[in-house]
Amino acid sequence: MRGMSKTPATLSTEIAMKANTHSGWFLLVEGDFDQSFWKSRIHPQWHLVNCGGKSNLLGVVQEYLADELSRHAFTRWIALADRDYDELLGALTTTQPRLVYTDHNDLEVTLLHASDRQSPSVLDRLLEEWIDPNKIQLVRERLRMTAACFGCLRYLNALHAWGVDFVDDGIKIQHQAYFNFRELIIDENQLWGMFATKAGIRATEIETAIESPQLQTWRSGWALIQGHDFLNLLAVAIKTFRRDDVSLAQSDEKHLQGQIRLTVRPQELQNTSMLQSIESKAGGLRLLHT
Repeated sequence: MRGMSKTPATLSTEIAMKANTHSGWFLLVEGDFDQSFWKSRIHPQWHLVNCGGKSNLLGVVQEYLADELSRHAFTRWIALADRDYDELLGALTTTQPRLVYTDHNDLEVTLLHASDRQSPSVLDRLLEEWIDPNKIQLVRERLRMTAACFGCLRYLNALHAWGVDFVDDGIKIQHQAYFNFRELIIDENQLWGMFATKAGIRATEIETAIESPQLQTWRSGWALIQGHDFLNLLAVAIKTFRRDDVSLAQSDEKHLQGQIRLTVRPQELQNTSMLQSIESKAGGLRLLHT
């Protein structure tokens, strides 16, 4: 069920109507990648609903939450939302018993970290497949550091409501004004300056905010990294540092999303907190068909 250009009220009504013929549970997801990832994996007792965006998904959750006390309330649903920076901003919704968040900021980063605990993670296997063995550790750390650097701006933009639209305002991670394609690093001064101009603030405000101990802690790990940024960087890394025996006709975000879909194993998915939480909230009903 696609949710494009629909309101939460419309979606909740359509789900209720579908529930008349589908006796199982409904898994609500944010968008197209989520739908394409889950559609071939979920058991027939689950029905997938693409809500067409996080705001729509959370709107449907609120629709059902408002109806929760009704004796006829529809309760055979679980909503899976991207964690984004909700927890860091103190905005994580914890009052809805059927709302589940991804382990990391979004589904892509969660899947890249997936592992069966006995073999390398999905990300490590992809790097081994595509990247020059002598460059893997360098590339892995550069990707993380650069994605986290960019993530700092995304977080601060949300925290301080600076109002910069990264797409419309042309602030993208691969901008030649500050991104070094050969080294996979960002000239932070150039990035801060360009962003400050768009936000109508001084670059020193960004520099001061980024020096905070809390932000430095988050920046040292994966807390600020979004899948969109990381996959765009990975696409560059593959072109620059790929193995001699690798020939890729295509390397972009959509292609890499497809590669992630093909690489993730059922047990790796089963080990994620999000999947365990989905099944737990559905009374132990298994989500995967294998």
